[in-house]
Amino acid sequence: MGPHMYPWLTSVPKSGTHLMRHILSLEHKESINARLQCGKTIHGYRAYPNGISGHMRYQEELLGMFMGAIPMILIRDPRDIIVSWSYHLKNGVSAQPWFSRINGWDIRERQDTIKALIETLPCLCHEFCGWLKQDIIKLRYERLLEAPQDELGPVAEALDRDLDELVERSYFRGGHAFRKGVVGEWKKEFSPLHKRSFNEDGRWNIIMEKWEYA
Repeated sequence: MGPHMYPWLTSVPKSGTHLMRHILSLEHKESINARLQCGKTIHGYRAYPNGISGHMRYQEELLGMFMGAIPMILIRDPRDIIVSWSYHLKNGVSAQPWFSRINGWDIRERQDTIKALIETLPCLCHEFCGWLKQDIIKLRYERLLEAPQDELGPVAEALDRDLDELVERSYFRGGHAFRKGVVGEWKKEFSPLHKRSFNEDGRWNIIMEKWEYA
């Protein structure tokens, strides 16, 4: 990596962030939780000695606040995000506000977590759509698994990193916080009711189109 260039990764939670942090070597004991106020919005993120990772919703002003940062966004099929989020809740890792309380709803109180997430997550996901209009590196979780050599090329070039090293790190499937996120898992986990609820929700239709999963 060049002396002043470092990765700045944002993503919707459960998009494969843990894997991407591993690829970027953003795993350091000296990392700290940080907060940044931009206008009226406060963004939380994790600051590492060699980069930044967080779930920062779109605000154009953020792009000029980190000197030397190479901004990138990781996106994933929203339906698989819902499934991974549901597993996260079922496994008891739900104390964090990100995962348990959305738009005032405590998802843990709902027996059908997938249906609850279909109803509550569109507003959050929509707040990341603006990043896709910006001139930043856009990564797809599915492509990271299927064709890492192609997907990580722009990352290696921007950060002056060895592409083969990044690709090798993309094969990582371990760690206590990592759950193997299977592409298309929603097809098995969504019931007919879930599929109908998702497809008939106009908010998801807009997100799927903007994220190019339609």
